[in-house]
Amino acid sequence: MTLKEEYVSFLGPGHFVYLTGFLLVFYFLMRKRETVRAHADRADKILAGIIIFQQILMYGTYIFHYDFILSESLPFHVCRVASLVILAYLFTKKRVLYIIGTAFGFFALLSFAYPLQVVPINHPIGLSFFISHTVNLLFGLYGHITRGYRISNRDMPKALRAFFAYFVFVYLFNPLVDGNYFYFKEKPLVGDMPDLMYVPLCLAVSFLLIILGMKFYILMDRHVLKDDEKIRLS
Repeated sequence: MTLKEEYVSFLGPGHFVYLTGFLLVFYFLMRKRETVRAHADRADKILAGIIIFQQILMYGTYIFHYDFILSESLPFHVCRVASLVILAYLFTKKRVLYIIGTAFGFFALLSFAYPLQVVPINHPIGLSFFISHTVNLLFGLYGHITRGYRISNRDMPKALRAFFAYFVFVYLFNPLVDGNYFYFKEKPLVGDMPDLMYVPLCLAVSFLLIILGMKFYILMDRHVLKDDEKIRLS
């Protein structure tokens, strides 16, 4: 049995539930950022626990409720990779993992904006989707609040190289398991576009998303977060 449920529709009630939930978490993080900053180590442990719970929920559902199908169940979707990178960061505090986790997390924006084969939040896989994508998308902000990390233009090559390595790997891996990781098989919005056009298009759009996302963080750091720090220190 594979994951074939009733999916949420674009701008339907289920979609608005996801968007509302994300905005509530974002509001809570901003509202409580001083508390989170003051208890950064505890916050890291709580976030690690949340991610581990999400991983258990997702893979437990795949194992016990569905057949563990290699084409669907492996941790090779970009947002699953992002969650594992973030978890590794929480245990190591390595800045390079912060950069990669932030960059990969931007893809959660696409999933929230246009949910593709996403089940409702009251389904275990739907709840897992909400947790992982919310954590992924807010991770860059979280890392700044807790550890003072900032994104700079010098970080972009690292992020783009890491994504390119992932992109090539998953493109070569998909045929081995008849997989659809990064949607190379079931192509959203473009139908049966040939790989010769689709693959370069995916890579270009992905690079653009990462660059724009990192530019947004740089802009926010200059005009919002630094002002916030001035207020906090005054």
